[in-house]
Amino acid sequence: MQKNDGKQKNLCDETNTVTKAAELLHNLINHSYETSKTPLTVEINGNKQDIQGIYWDCRDQMKRISKTGQKADFLQMAVLEDTWNKVMLLLLVPLREMLSGNMKQLENAQKLQRMFATDETKAEWEKKAELYVAMLRKMHFDAKIEDFENLTEIIDPLLDGLTTYDNEYRRKNIYQLRKGERSSEDPAIMTEVCKFGTEKEFGDAVMNSGKSCVIAFGAIEKKEAAYMNYRRKWLDGMWDERHRNIMEHEQLTEEETAEEIAKRSIWLAVKNGENLWMYEMPIMTNYGNIKKYYYGKRSSYAPWNIFFTEFSGEAADTTFLSVVKKGYRLNELMDAQQQAWLPVFLNETIQLFFKDESFTCKEMYFPEECSATVNGTELMLPGVALPAVRSINYRVKTPEEVYPENKELLKMFLLYGKLNW
Repeated sequence: MQKNDGKQKNLCDETNTVTKAAELLHNLINHSYETSKTPLTVEINGNKQDIQGIYWDCRDQMKRISKTGQKADFLQMAVLEDTWNKVMLLLLVPLREMLSGNMKQLENAQKLQRMFATDETKAEWEKKAELYVAMLRKMHFDAKIEDFENLTEIIDPLLDGLTTYDNEYRRKNIYQLRKGERSSEDPAIMTEVCKFGTEKEFGDAVMNSGKSCVIAFGAIEKKEAAYMNYRRKWLDGMWDERHRNIMEHEQLTEEETAEEIAKRSIWLAVKNGENLWMYEMPIMTNYGNIKKYYYGKRSSYAPWNIFFTEFSGEAADTTFLSVVKKGYRLNELMDAQQQAWLPVFLNETIQLFFKDESFTCKEMYFPEECSATVNGTELMLPGVALPAVRSINYRVKTPEEVYPENKELLKMFLLYGKLNW
């Protein structure tokens, strides 16, 4: 394969059956590549791939498993087998080799097939699968052990669920909004997804649920009012370009524009005693254009379908929350791939927020709980009459305080910024 620097031959670092299978697979793919490069392609989730792209995907998956540790080791052989199933139709062997009696590539392929057939980690997976199926049934899913038998079909959701909190970038998006005493109770998992107007509304609903420990998904639909740049209008006498375009193209008034949905997102809320953590579920998109697959990869396994699914029946009242809301059940929102992901993700969530007391993250306030004071006048978010809980107040310094000796800069503030301090 290209870019082979001598260190990229092996797909894993284990010195066992996995290493032998990885080496056989690499040799088969590499022999085909050296023979004819990549003339054949296969479509995977709407994205065309050749043996080189499939090989590098395999390497990336094996690296993620290696970084995750023992909890993901059972996926190694499944990743290699899945890769083999994908490249099998694309591999080419010179006819002259076989005519001359050189059947090495065929023999290697048969040997690889036998290794997959006798893979001992499949028995380990069966035990895990039984636990995941039991967990799903408690959440009212019609789950069967047969749905989890073919491990190669659910590698991606399992690996995503196992590595969600191992990803440093994703961890930065976890915020602690409430801090206090922890609880020793097992968490209650909310089996419905409700819609909310803000993250604070969702967080408050979870904290006031009457349960000590909660794990819940929430669908947030924020209106344009939350993003309309009131300062810009005050300075320039008009809205920013984005909102002017919305009003012009949609023929809407300011009031109608403010009611339009500006952003949709899925959040996870975790309550443990007096603590509240919230995490915006990641999704891969092209400039906000949400699709099921992103270049052949699943965009997200979170229940995004709540925004786009036409349901046959009415949303059900959920009595989980103290203030009863309409919500859709997870078993109606999630397909087979998401059902494979959900119990793994929830198990990792429980381990992080309920078992690991050393876990820390960025502490934040909800925007509605913040205000700013300018020259003795308190300012809050537009549309917020009074913060429900006054958590923090910032005093904004005047230009004279920030630049006491720079009269030229102060003049620019007053001339171009139109500031009335």
